[in-house]
Amino acid sequence: MRHTPTYSVFGLKEPETMSSSKKPYNFANLDLEKSNWGQRGRRMEIIFAADSTASLWCHTEKQSSRKRFATALHSHMCEVFRVEPEIQFDLSLDYMDELPYTNTVRDVTLFDTSVNSEVVDEFLETFQVTRVLFSESMRPKNPLIDSNRLYYLNNLFIHSAHWLNGSKLLRWNCENLVISLTGLWANDLINFVNVWLNGNNTKLQTFFHLASARLDHVAVVDHFELEPWNPETDKLEYKLPVREYCGLLLAEIDRTEMGRTGVLVRRSDGLRA
Repeated sequence: MRHTPTYSVFGLKEPETMSSSKKPYNFANLDLEKSNWGQRGRRMEIIFAADSTASLWCHTEKQSSRKRFATALHSHMCEVFRVEPEIQFDLSLDYMDELPYTNTVRDVTLFDTSVNSEVVDEFLETFQVTRVLFSESMRPKNPLIDSNRLYYLNNLFIHSAHWLNGSKLLRWNCENLVISLTGLWANDLINFVNVWLNGNNTKLQTFFHLASARLDHVAVVDHFELEPWNPETDKLEYKLPVREYCGLLLAEIDRTEMGRTGVLVRRSDGLRA
């Protein structure tokens, strides 16, 4: 018997609010709210969403019991469905102590938080993120600003990064990097592309930068010698994490053909971008 690949998602937005769900691989993240359990006042319940996702809610005053329950449930469900023991966190780091007992986590979605960069690094040292870190925070004082652990992530998606400058960008060594609303200027992007052209960033597979009108895109493009775009050979292909988290962006690119002004060629290996 074959099963659709699944993974467990643990969501935390408020203290003493922990839920666990088993989800198909291609489903979007759950938006977990405390009111779903609080209005009923029960010790445990199962909620079925419209997409057939089943969420099990459990409340107890003992933090250790909540964490043990979540870990045991995840392990049991993986055994039942014979799937890899993958966990995903959707959380605010204000409640990091509520997370279940585990060393690795597949994907992490970070909400707004009041913690500093030291707590972010503590989190990334405690939990090995094996696939994606996605920051949904729109706050100017994002704790990612001074994190020393982002450089070890393969897939980094940041919704708002006003704090990101050229020197920080050059220190990252991601496979897939998607960022928007940054503090980058034309020279920062030119330097980043030059590093790739010189063969110093061999891991990079996808780089999206969504900028405001203040950025001179023409200056960036005109700085490089581009070969004509050939739709027969220059296909836009994206790895699963990018397709999963950036579906709307990719659809817009396919619709408008933005970014297809020309092709850069890295002379060291002939790679085209």
